[in-house]
Amino acid sequence: MKDASLIATYSGSSYPIYSVAWAPNGRFVVFDTEYRKMHLWDPFHPETERVTDLGAYATSLAFSPDGERLAATAGRKIVIFKVTAKTDN
Repeated sequence: MKDASLIATYSGSSYPIYSVAWAPNGRFVVFDTEYRKMHLWDPFHPETERVTDLGAYATSLAFSPDGERLAATAGRKIVIFKVTAKTDN
């Protein structure tokens, strides 16, 4: 049996987290909060967190197999995002 070690903890939201998905490349975690905000979070570089207002709660989040697109249900619609990494220049 393998042991599990804590890698990162997100505690930047004062609202409950409802949906979460891990990108296939292992780099990003996306989640939705009660405030109708979708967070794209890199647990290894938390300063790069991006927040998008969906206008509705996301009940489902899913990455494409290549990790370059993200689908979210927001109310009665499905929205698709292109996922790009920010780089430090």
